[in-house]
Amino acid sequence: MRNGEAGWRSLDTLKGIAIFSVVFFHVKGSFPGAFPNALGFFYQWGGYLGNYLFFMISGLCISWGYRDKIAGGEVGFFAFMKRRLAKLYPLYFVTELICLFFLARQPGSGSLRPREILRNLLCINYGWFENSLPYNFPCWFLSQLLLLYIVHFAFLRIFKRKSVYGFAALVLWGQVILKAGLSGPFCYTQDGEGLSNYFLGCLLFELLTGRDKKRRRLAEGVWAGLLGVFLLRAAALGFAGAAGDARDVFTFLLCPLLILAAADCAPVRGLLERPGLHSAFGSVSIYVFFWHIPLLRLYTHLLDRLPWYAAIPAGLRLMGYLVLLYGFCRACVQAASAWDRGPARA
Repeated sequence: MRNGEAGWRSLDTLKGIAIFSVVFFHVKGSFPGAFPNALGFFYQWGGYLGNYLFFMISGLCISWGYRDKIAGGEVGFFAFMKRRLAKLYPLYFVTELICLFFLARQPGSGSLRPREILRNLLCINYGWFENSLPYNFPCWFLSQLLLLYIVHFAFLRIFKRKSVYGFAALVLWGQVILKAGLSGPFCYTQDGEGLSNYFLGCLLFELLTGRDKKRRRLAEGVWAGLLGVFLLRAAALGFAGAAGDARDVFTFLLCPLLILAAADCAPVRGLLERPGLHSAFGSVSIYVFFWHIPLLRLYTHLLDRLPWYAAIPAGLRLMGYLVLLYGFCRACVQAASAWDRGPARA
């Protein structure tokens, strides 16, 4: 962003759109056959596209808000992590309790083992010590994000202004984990997704700010080099087979281009910054992300008991769920706004 802070609001809207693609990816099994032509891409790839965008935007935004403060010693580790947890964990904790409530109503559920519950509540689920998916899907993303925050802080504090070289190495290491299919603590396959995309977001920050020409050229070189390797591999193996089922396309081409366009292309940025579009997607994004699984469990738990529900077309059932999800999340936004204004009025 060469025009100050312009473009951050547009990234918020882009993040909201990405989260809805994750929603479609997660709910496809509950509404089989719903709008297969219109939503087929999101049913297959929405989770990857949405998560990769979310990782990149997170790395970019944390770099913007904390890079110089952490490198300069102005912010300590515990203060940094406290702010991150204060923003994300309370909402996550509530959704965890609701998921546990519904799982408790399913006798014999393996996810209710004390060890599994503790790992989910502590957000150290996927990739920390073992390879197991949580019962509340956003937990794996949040567990990855917390781990990435720790690594990000450490690299900024240790390497300071040269940390961009470390970020480039972490992008490459993430690809090694993915391509080699490693299976060990902190090196499970999906840890590679987090490393590559989050720290590529840190490199995109260098592209967008351009305050240090040397670091910006390095960021440009790393991205161009990775993209070049991908394109050469595509030419050798055929585009469809080279991308590792499109995930490399998302990491090295589509997601970076979407972020650069949203942040630094005036027409796209202007569209995404429109109050109506930002209100529709950006303002509700975090609530949609955390609530879409608990509300899906509630929706199906209540309606599956009704004998006539199974006869309703899958498309209508999906639309009903989306209306519930969006309406509830809008109410959360309004409640949060009222809460924030309360002390000011007092």
